[in-house]
Amino acid sequence: MLAVALFIERHKQSLSDAERNSIESKWLTRWKERLGQPARTPRQVMHTYCDAMNITAETLDLAMDWDCWPESATDVDLADE
Repeated sequence: MLAVALFIERHKQSLSDAERNSIESKWLTRWKERLGQPARTPRQVMHTYCDAMNITAETLDLAMDWDCWPESATDVDLADE
């Protein structure tokens, strides 16, 4: 969830509101069974997390272990669904 939110945060200048909402909506639909009925979007969760930890989204992005995600992952690109 935080990775999706960070992606949107990083590209917020180049994404329209509709594109951001579409990415989050598709993510929520994809993970609905595991999350139950989520009431918050990934961005809302990230901002709440950052507020609670008193950090910025940039600090969270730096703390993420992006190297643990293989670049050749064959996972579905949510933007293309």
